Amino acid sequence: MSNMSLFVRPAGKVFSWKRAAVAWYFGFLLAAMPFSQVLASPDMGGTTRNSAPGDRPPNIILIMADDLGIRSFEQQDTPQLDRMAREGVSFDFAHSTPLCTPSRVQIMTGQYSFRNYTGFGQLRPGETTFAHVLKAAGYRTTIVGKWQLGGNAYAPYGFGFDDYCLWQLTFGGYHERYHNPRIIRNGEVVKYSNGEYGPRLFTDHLLEFVAENRDRPFFAYFPMALPHRPITPTPDTPGYLERVGSSNQEVGSSPEFFDDQVRYMDRLVGEILDRLRELGLAENTLVLFTTDNGTGDEISVDLAGRKVPGQKGLTNLLGTHVPLIAWWPGTVPPGERSERMVDFTDVLPTLAEAAGAKLPPDLPVDGVSFYRQLLGQAGPERDWVFCHYDPGKAHLPLARFVFNREWKIYEDGRVFHLAEDPLEEHPRDVAAVPAAARSILTDFESVLQRMR
Repeated sequence: MSNMSLFVRPAGKVFSWKRAAVAWYFGFLLAAMPFSQVLASPDMGGTTRNSAPGDRPPNIILIMADDLGIRSFEQQDTPQLDRMAREGVSFDFAHSTPLCTPSRVQIMTGQYSFRNYTGFGQLRPGETTFAHVLKAAGYRTTIVGKWQLGGNAYAPYGFGFDDYCLWQLTFGGYHERYHNPRIIRNGEVVKYSNGEYGPRLFTDHLLEFVAENRDRPFFAYFPMALPHRPITPTPDTPGYLERVGSSNQEVGSSPEFFDDQVRYMDRLVGEILDRLRELGLAENTLVLFTTDNGTGDEISVDLAGRKVPGQKGLTNLLGTHVPLIAWWPGTVPPGERSERMVDFTDVLPTLAEAAGAKLPPDLPVDGVSFYRQLLGQAGPERDWVFCHYDPGKAHLPLARFVFNREWKIYEDGRVFHLAEDPLEEHPRDVAAVPAAARSILTDFESVLQRMR
């Protein structure tokens, strides 16, 4: 019997782990000493803001869907995200890493993987996250949804979150993210068994957190479970309970339900936006939506009339190009489309600038804030996107590469003209590329040398 099986009771009943976790707690504190040092540092600007309307920093909600690349996203019916884009700013050249855990570590820490990535499903104790930065600036923080970063029941607290409601924290349970989920909420493990739906429960927890903290700055991070496989019916699928059953049986994965999962994901985003309006918080809340990597290979996408399997895990554009939408009524210019290049290291400094939070002076943040572009102003630009990709999977070897909208170079010397070859099927001879492109590739080689 596993340790965590001791903490699970059936049919929605909960069990407190508090006594059992005392030893874990002290072990984690020792491993996480840098956290306490960071939180105590006056350089973090850790003073509580005045909560008077108009005098406090914006609330921030970051939503990250799971396994939905840009092409799949564009080809789906997403009326709520379309509304979010009409009322906000869309970034047309945003890039994650090709796989989930590397993207999660990068977006939370603002650092490229050669600095702090230790293995699949892990976030190294002692890392400073965007939750630390915002918490030190007076924000109340929560994370809901998918964890997949290792640790014990105290880990989210150690990484800067005051509150959490998560799947895949102290247990795996591949089929327990959706139907009859197993969830740990602030240390209490709950196993549902009456047809409940995980994404619904995560969203409800987030909405409760927003309502409870409406009078102070808050930060909510929602790494969604949707629409990652298993691809299964949602509560909006006709005959949902008949299809999935009300017991703990596993529900098989079928691509036919992918559209249903995306629509349900879209619905949940719309509920969050609507609740912010209902509470009078919309004009003081920045909401960002993105996804963690490309679509899984069981779902085909249309690329210039050609059907291509999803490229999750692969290093081409369909593996890394993701949507990024920013919504902040009254502050973000509505309907804008930005050509600025963005990668996931940029998120932490952007959130810090939006919050007026200071970064620790010794924190090696690789990202460049795009906060000013959110406001429709000129701001710092990046000329390239870099990726150090070594996810710890045997079939996905180390790859290091730099690219812009047109050209890409790998550390092993391969060159591709992305504007004509997004799937990287035709390597180019460097000697035969135009002189201007050779100059760009030389600059990219210098980036590869620096990023070690």
